[in-house]
Amino acid sequence: MLGPEEKLEVEREWRADFDAARKMGAQERREHHEHCDIPTELIREWTAERRHRPRAAAPKKALSAASDTEGEEESTGLRPELSAAVETLK
Repeated sequence: MLGPEEKLEVEREWRADFDAARKMGAQERREHHEHCDIPTELIREWTAERRHRPRAAAPKKALSAASDTEGEEESTGLRPELSAAVETLK
C-alpha cells in the first residue's frame, strides 16, 4: 500500500499523463492511458470533469470603420484605396 503522500504523487503523475493524451486520437489515447497504468475509475472521473467544464467563449472582434478597412485589405490583399475601387466594380 502507498502512503498518503505517495498516493498523491502517483495521482499527479497519472493526471499529467491523462492531460498529455488530450490531443491524441481515441485509440492512441486509450493506449497511452493503458501504458501509463492510469486506473479506469480516474479516467472516467477526469473525462467527466472535462466534459462538464464550461468552454471559454472566443473573443469577439471589435468592428470599427478602421478595422473594416483593415479587414478588407487583409481579405483582398489590396491596399485600402484599391479596395474601394474593387468595391465599385462589384
